[in-house]
Amino acid sequence: MLTDLYDECLPIFLNCFTTYSKQRITMDTQQIILDDDTSHRIYVMKFIFAIMVVFIHSEALPDLPFRIEVPWYMDTCKDIVNNVICAIAVPGFFLLSGFLLFLKKFTWIGNMKKKVRSILIPYLLINSFWIIFFKTMQSIEVTAPYFYGENYQIVGLEGFINAYCGKMPLYYPFWFLKDLFILNIFASIIRLFMDKHPVLLAIAIAAIFLNGVTFPFFVNQFSIYMFVIGGYIARYWNQIKKCQQIEIIRIGIVFCMFTIAKWHFEWNVSWINMLYLLIGILFYDCLAGVVLRSRIKSMVLWCSQFTFFIYAFHEFYMSMMKKAVMMMIPQYGMIQLLEYFLLPFVILGFCIVGGVIMKKRVTFLYCLLCGKQ
Repeated sequence: MLTDLYDECLPIFLNCFTTYSKQRITMDTQQIILDDDTSHRIYVMKFIFAIMVVFIHSEALPDLPFRIEVPWYMDTCKDIVNNVICAIAVPGFFLLSGFLLFLKKFTWIGNMKKKVRSILIPYLLINSFWIIFFKTMQSIEVTAPYFYGENYQIVGLEGFINAYCGKMPLYYPFWFLKDLFILNIFASIIRLFMDKHPVLLAIAIAAIFLNGVTFPFFVNQFSIYMFVIGGYIARYWNQIKKCQQIEIIRIGIVFCMFTIAKWHFEWNVSWINMLYLLIGILFYDCLAGVVLRSRIKSMVLWCSQFTFFIYAFHEFYMSMMKKAVMMMIPQYGMIQLLEYFLLPFVILGFCIVGGVIMKKRVTFLYCLLCGKQ
């Protein structure tokens, strides 16, 4: 099984390096158009990753006026879901963002205009909404006890500035948008080096990664590497897309092996973590292909249009719903397990319904909040 997979992948990657000596791909001369199957796979992958993000954020317990005993099997279950099944999600978003950007030719000004609309404006508007919401709830005596969390306290001018510009914004899932916007600021420089000196850039990025160099502006250091790798995949897409033909059972076995290795080393071996992420993303790409050949294709593609809306609004609604449920229902072990698996899907349903209503009733606001995505 592993030998067959190796025999399939090796010619593809060797062909990428051979291509470099025969073909110069520059942003001024070439733009790759994706076929419908690949475009649909990306929509499905984004939706799957959004579901994973909701599960990741459902792990934390809300601030409660009493202590909850969490059984061991609950901790184990959360560890498997968050650190094994769903750990691919955010790195996957960064890789797809880099891939989609570097597929096409762009200028710095043109790209930044688009990113102001698709990233910065939603970042400012949605963060502002939650700031106003929490300040209002904290000022009402009846609701104040439910919104007293330290992370939600905004004191003085410095508190407002940190809510937007701090390393972690008030609506903390949006650290992804902040990191992505910074990466796009440097995207033209990355593209220039990728076009002129692709091998040299790859060596430099690999050296930085293996030496554990950190960049203070980024919350997750993997965001940089996944974004650049997405660019390289775009550059050699005509060769790399052949990986989509690999049977899902084969890539699934290899993914399981690296998952076990990653879990064993507890994220301490950087190259194992990177291979785990890349093979995991390939696995979910193959899984997306399976979804597109199934009966649920139309439903998943329809739901995928609300991926950004889900990402933008799920977290605090999740926290508030969990808090309300946990204060009303006795928290026995099995109850906690049911809540952990059911509440994310309830929140997904609320977000999709909310997205449908807003898109139909206030289309302009929906497009503004979602960056016209």
